Amino acid sequence: ARARQAEVAAEAQTWTRFSEPRPYSILLSDRLREQLQAARLKTASDEAALSLLDGLMEENRGILGQAEEKTRWLNEQIEGAKDPLAAARLSWERETERLRSQTAAAGLAILDSERQIRLEEQAGNNARLGLLRRQLAIAEAGAVFTQADLDQVSARIERERAGLERELAEAQGRREAALRALESARAEGRPPAPPRSQEVLSAREAQLAALDTAIRCLRLMLEGGNIERAMWEVRFASHDSRSVETLRESARRLETFTRRIKLWRDQARQEMAASAGQIRLQETRLDELAAGSDLRASAEERLTALRDRDQGLVRFVRSLERLQGLTERWAESLRASEARLPFLGRARNLFADTRSFLDGLWTFE
Repeated sequence: ARARQAEVAAEAQTWTRFSEPRPYSILLSDRLREQLQAARLKTASDEAALSLLDGLMEENRGILGQAEEKTRWLNEQIEGAKDPLAAARLSWERETERLRSQTAAAGLAILDSERQIRLEEQAGNNARLGLLRRQLAIAEAGAVFTQADLDQVSARIERERAGLERELAEAQGRREAALRALESARAEGRPPAPPRSQEVLSAREAQLAALDTAIRCLRLMLEGGNIERAMWEVRFASHDSRSVETLRESARRLETFTRRIKLWRDQARQEMAASAGQIRLQETRLDELAAGSDLRASAEERLTALRDRDQGLVRFVRSLERLQGLTERWAESLRASEARLPFLGRARNLFADTRSFLDGLWTFE
């Protein structure tokens, strides 16, 4: 890790220009913005971790000080003790405080070591932030968005679409088999069915629910691909525009896309929270079952299905976070375009209805 940090610091000091000639593609600017966003998140994470470590270290220092003070007091009491039983009791207390002191000192050393590592990482990340800001400033100067760039993006989206469509077809095929298995389990699980039949039914229901979620998420991811394509096309049409109305319409479209993405993301996160609770309950139930229980196999199947469903939701949310990053980078480019407009005061008035939205993108999380 230290070697990597040294490399980053050296690169930050020696870097002067990109290897490719100007003008630079907007795709380069977007990639740098994405890396800059990740570096900012890393900075926030490091600062939160350092704050937590400082609190824990202060707590351990307090424990260490109390233990040392109590040990000194016990030593004084042992020296003046006349009763052997009282001296033995005090010696036992002193040993307890000594162990408490050693534990606090060891914890303090570990926390200090972790803090030093975090500080080194923070220094390396700060150097990377500075480098990325310089690179972005250079890449954005006269950046172009060519038809070739748009074709490259469209080709990637199309490849992803083809993969998702294959997955969707496979999931739909598995769903038919899962539905048949569920119907069979329902027939066998009608009261008064034995506990094993009920467990099998529960597992088949979870398997079908997992496939239904997978199919729904895949369809939404396909729709997300349509949104991404539309965002790139609108952005291409308005790139480097000097028309206030064109940029204003672009901001309106961005707002529409962003609200839809946020709605999907919030709903998926709610489902993930419920899914995590179901998984914990099933894990607890499985732990309580005897090793030789005839219910374990079906209980394990249900747990696997619950986890599969959860992973499908996680994947969907990550795809939405990627789209969210695209909306943020588009918003940044709109800000830059707005700043280049003539009669900026007039432009600001025309952007008034989207101003709060663009500002709100910075608190999208």
